Amino acid sequence: MKLKYVTDLNFQDVVDQYNVRVEMSSRLISLLNKNREKEYIGLALGMDDIHGNYSARDHDLGPRILTARSSNTVFALAKQIQTVEDCLDLQHLIYEANIPYLKISVGTEIALMLQPSVHWVANSRSIWSHLLVKHRSIGKAKEELKLYRDGFDNSEMAYKLWCAIHTDMHANVCLLSELGTTTAIEQGVEPGEDDYLWADAVSNALYERHIGA
Repeated sequence: MKLKYVTDLNFQDVVDQYNVRVEMSSRLISLLNKNREKEYIGLALGMDDIHGNYSARDHDLGPRILTARSSNTVFALAKQIQTVEDCLDLQHLIYEANIPYLKISVGTEIALMLQPSVHWVANSRSIWSHLLVKHRSIGKAKEELKLYRDGFDNSEMAYKLWCAIHTDMHANVCLLSELGTTTAIEQGVEPGEDDYLWADAVSNALYERHIGA
């Protein structure tokens, strides 16, 4: 199976993006394990570097999160996220933390960066790519993404909506990783080894090409 939108990408650029995220993941894990709270929070909420959390940086959520809750509260949640290995348990943990603006998009990206072999991210970029695979149409993907963006708030309904798509998108995240690997090899480029981070890099390349960062 091939998807033209994926095969049209320059996979050297995708690999470069992937490598940046792999390095950032290692950095975040190290900071968390060394209890370097201030440095970790600045990166994990996308305030010091966009590559730490696209979800938070794209929507300027870091400062809002820290206005609503202390950095210590966010750091404690990250410590818990580092130990969770189930999709539904992760969703429940984020919900129970009850941190305004730190919901599925930001929370699953924190999880991806701490456990890249376990968790996948559900942010605007990855959801749009999932919808592109689902519909095979840029227009339909944009239209459906708007429904999720319109629900980008702290309501119970919005949270359930994002939880549902986070669960449902897993198969297409894996498919994007596979399609990316096939295309990278065809272009003579070494694909990424961490499937979810690799899918994330492919999703970002698709999103930036067709929607804009």
